Amino acid sequence: MQCFVAAHAVTFLGIAAFTQLCGLTLYSVVFPRVPAVKAYRLKAMQQGSLTVSDDLAVAGVKKESKVLILPTSMKEIC
Repeated sequence: MQCFVAAHAVTFLGIAAFTQLCGLTLYSVVFPRVPAVKAYRLKAMQQGSLTVSDDLAVAGVKKESKVLILPTSMKEIC
């Protein structure tokens, strides 16, 4: 009975590891090529997300360097 349980545990762990590997492959290879994902990440990068900037740099998308000066008071906004 113990061999039966151990065999099922190893099978479960094998399937779980394979599923994780498939997900990792999709995230790193397939998703960066999807236009909707590119647009979302580009918008997030423009809003200042450093993590997305790193993801896009790995994918080969370069950001134009522009300096954005934000107003320091409400008087400058109006």
